[in-house]
Amino acid sequence: MARVIVITSGKGGVGKTTTTSNVGMALARLGHNTLLIDADVGLRNLDLLLGLENRVIYTGLDVLNKSCRLEQALIQDKRQPQLTFFPLSSNQTKIPITAKQLQSLVERLKDKFDYILIDCPPSLSLLTVMALVSSNSLLVPLQTEFFALEGLTQLMKTIERIKVSLNPDLKI
Repeated sequence: MARVIVITSGKGGVGKTTTTSNVGMALARLGHNTLLIDADVGLRNLDLLLGLENRVIYTGLDVLNKSCRLEQALIQDKRQPQLTFFPLSSNQTKIPITAKQLQSLVERLKDKFDYILIDCPPSLSLLTVMALVSSNSLLVPLQTEFFALEGLTQLMKTIERIKVSLNPDLKI
């Protein structure tokens, strides 16, 4: 059963995608079968950081629409065989995936990986909340500036509500 880690923040530009990429690559290099999910469908830069942007054919939306099998949307990194990438939406459509759909996909993938890292959008949307509900822990990249700290305050309030009612085992 995979350990699911959400990388989130209440603000953009703090290094969520870079953190996801670097931690994921490090885990894979240590021999852990690692999946990186790009849930930031508005920007979707994780594939660029990984150098996999030209290999994206299918996405999580295609899986949900039954246009392909789940295995067809998973992109194996050729340089690091323990690392797999899974975009939830395409750069062209940027159609959002629902929170329930994300939870369903994560449940289907938990038995196939040691670690699942979810790169979330820079907001406390329902999708981010559901990612937190589906996870074991979260990483919060942070810049020491006013707006980043304001975002952290809102994130901490959301995490406390999630811990009380939906996921008491969630760890920061």
